[in-house]
Amino acid sequence: MFYRIKQVDKSGAIYYSQIVPISISIKTKVIIQPNPASNYIAVIGTDLNRIEIVNNVGKVVMKKEGTQGRNNYLINVCMLPKGIYSVLITKLNSSTEVQKLLVQ
Repeated sequence: MFYRIKQVDKSGAIYYSQIVPISISIKTKVIIQPNPASNYIAVIGTDLNRIEIVNNVGKVVMKKEGTQGRNNYLINVCMLPKGIYSVLITKLNSSTEVQKLLVQ
């Protein structure tokens, strides 16, 4: 894939930048379902390494680590107080993703 910029001056003159190649990396998104949840959540993705659930004051209230490279976790959230939590997902390549979770 390539792109270039077209610039149009006030006078109407048109200029083009150099053509530059680009590559687009598609990230595999991690899915948390159901959300909102009351009993269990499933965290589904690829090469998952660690899942942390953090409350609104930044305290880790639940942490799941498992076999490296898992593609899903089933987590019991029924003992968590109702509220909004951040779910920190760490993959094998150390990349992280944060998603919100509503526990009802």
